[in-house]
Amino acid sequence: MIELVIIGFYLWYIIEWLVRWMICGDKYLAYKNISFEREAYANHHNTNYLKERRWYSFVNYLRE
Repeated sequence: MIELVIIGFYLWYIIEWLVRWMICGDKYLAYKNISFEREAYANHHNTNYLKERRWYSFVNYLRE
C-alpha cells in the first residue's frame, strides 16, 4: 500500500478487479487473480517476506 501511496493502491486494486471480472465473468475468480492477492497467496508461508520483498514486486503477478 505504501509504495502506491495508499490511494493509488485502492485505485489499482479496484481497476484490476473490474478488468479481471469483465474478462472472466466471475467476481470471486477476479478477486483471486488480483496481482496483490496472488502475491499474498504465493508468499503467505514466508514470515520474512515483507522484510525481503522488493518494491513493486506485485508487477510480477500481473499475468492472466
